[in-house]
Amino acid sequence: MRWFRFLPLLCAVPLLMASNCPLKLDTGESDAGVGDGGTGGDGGTGTLRDITFAALAPGPFSQTTINGVTLTPSAYQGGQTVTVQDTFGEGQDLMLQCATVTVTAPELHQSFQLVFNDDNGTILVAIYDQSGQLLTDRAIDTRADAAAVGVVAVDQVYKKLTGAMAAGSDRRIGRMDLASCAGGLHEIVLQ
Repeated sequence: MRWFRFLPLLCAVPLLMASNCPLKLDTGESDAGVGDGGTGGDGGTGTLRDITFAALAPGPFSQTTINGVTLTPSAYQGGQTVTVQDTFGEGQDLMLQCATVTVTAPELHQSFQLVFNDDNGTILVAIYDQSGQLLTDRAIDTRADAAAVGVVAVDQVYKKLTGAMAAGSDRRIGRMDLASCAGGLHEIVLQ
């Protein structure tokens, strides 16, 4: 069971964006984003992995690879239900009903973008480096930490979280764990 990965959320934890944090989240101070050649991307030289769920059949979800990225479901808070469905009428989403999805690309990445819906339940985003170390002081809570990490509205249904490794950092994104009991993932971009 992987619930222990989120144990730090149960304790009093330090601020998310400590000054020594190698992952810088897009708080709106810059217009740079994933793959646009700004500080949020890598100048367009990295491998772009864009993961959507449009090509998957609606229904129960099990481990699969999309655009070279492996998505592996596991338990969270005693459940493990993951489904593909068009919940909001804007294309298929990966709905997490007390489940974790681990996102692993075949190569390391410098930046990420997550498009999601957390109206019915927060999504916990844990981002790990190439050696398996958490890149933030704790998992990001898309609701509680929204203002601090720069979660922005995409439209009336979806929100977006964007982040990139700090300039000069030799650490890279190795994998992401996304956990929720009622949240939906619409798109994941790695670069």
